[in-house]
Amino acid sequence: MSDTSTQDASIRSAHELLQDLSTKSADSQCFLLLDPTLRPVDTDETPWERYAEGPHHPVPIAHPNVNPAHYPVLTGLAPSCNADALLLTHSVRDAYLELPPHVLQQGDGRRIGGWLASNASPDDVALHLGKIMVQHHPSGRDMWLRLQDPAVLWHVWRWLHLAQRTALLGPIECFYLLNPAGELQRLATNEQATSSDLDLSTEQWAAIDCIEPLNLALRDWGEVRHPNQLRPACNTALAAIQRGKRLGFDDAADLASYGLCALAVHPRFDFHSLLTTRLRMRKPGDYFGDVVADLQPGDWRRIAREAPAPEAS
Repeated sequence: MSDTSTQDASIRSAHELLQDLSTKSADSQCFLLLDPTLRPVDTDETPWERYAEGPHHPVPIAHPNVNPAHYPVLTGLAPSCNADALLLTHSVRDAYLELPPHVLQQGDGRRIGGWLASNASPDDVALHLGKIMVQHHPSGRDMWLRLQDPAVLWHVWRWLHLAQRTALLGPIECFYLLNPAGELQRLATNEQATSSDLDLSTEQWAAIDCIEPLNLALRDWGEVRHPNQLRPACNTALAAIQRGKRLGFDDAADLASYGLCALAVHPRFDFHSLLTTRLRMRKPGDYFGDVVADLQPGDWRRIAREAPAPEAS
């Protein structure tokens, strides 16, 4: 996105958010979800000075190994208040500015988690988020799903079925976030929550365990320029990363390289004879990067031309 198109998109998204949240403010409270540990808020900067006035509600992550200093934070917004509307608009602009691949490559992550509405108390919303973010992993340990990161929540949401989505939202009426393509997305269901647990399946955990390398691959590829490209690109990279994991590669950055090859070279690049032979002959402990280190540009062009077409679904 150019600077102008980013600014236009952020203005449109802020207007959409203000309209929707304003219609809910009579019965619901509106909140901004932040991860301030990534980049502390500079309250001397207008309009973040409004943020300094609070009140803020830490999201207590129900995990003994999580430092309370690292809790996400909910802050209330009243869209009918000019100062709050300005802060909301500014937060949308910030969310767009932290999204481009070259910004993410600096390692700062995404501070703006999203915007939500609920008729529950702020403390109840925060408690719900803190509990739902901790799920029991098949390995036997509790895992913090960093759902305050829209690049995590977006993936998790699309892999959940309706009852799980309803459980994830709990008392939250709607949750807005920017997906990795820069599209404002509204997460909501019309169901009443009947469970407070996601009860994730083995298959869902297998996908969730790939989120870090998946996001790294998408970031380094940097070619998602339209929302319609996002799901196919994610599916292609995820399938490759899962194949890489089955081969025994387990380093996140290395698996990201595996996914990146599927995006940049061919979705089934690893089915080409140049790769299958190398993968079969690799030594224990070898990284994927080691396996392909001496491949030349001409080799990659050949792989792109000759790799087998994706199997029909």
